[in-house]
Amino acid sequence: MADAVLSQAEIDSLVGGQREAPAVGAGPGGTVFSPSLPRVAAPLPSAASPVEGRWAELQERLENTEAVLRKTGELGRELHEARASIIQMQQVMQAMTAHLQAVTGQMQAISTNLQGTPGYGLQKAFTCTSCHSTGFVATPIRCTHCGQESWWGYWPQPK
Repeated sequence: MADAVLSQAEIDSLVGGQREAPAVGAGPGGTVFSPSLPRVAAPLPSAASPVEGRWAELQERLENTEAVLRKTGELGRELHEARASIIQMQQVMQAMTAHLQAVTGQMQAISTNLQGTPGYGLQKAFTCTSCHSTGFVATPIRCTHCGQESWWGYWPQPK
């Protein structure tokens, strides 16, 4: 019936009979009005209608597109936050690198100063000419305040 041409009698039977068009007249205050005809709901296409199928498909595509747009917006916000975090981490890393370079310089200065002391590396370098043991070395030390003498060094573990 969707492609059929209806006669006037068929149209009138669908609308509920013939009605005479109301007269156009003047309303209160001299305004011109034309009473509206009662609205008749257009018959919905049948479930098998290709229009309804296409309509449902378009609605689903629209919903999917809106979901993709929402997700894209969320991902855009997350990407912006990730970029901000990366920039912040880069700044922290630059500060840490500068600090690490300063500490490295201080450690090199300490190592250089230690190498200039008389006992530096003695435990690793000393070998006794009598018993040929390595690393067991001691030196007498004296308290410069009271004069008490003691020994400082490395001894073998007791057996």
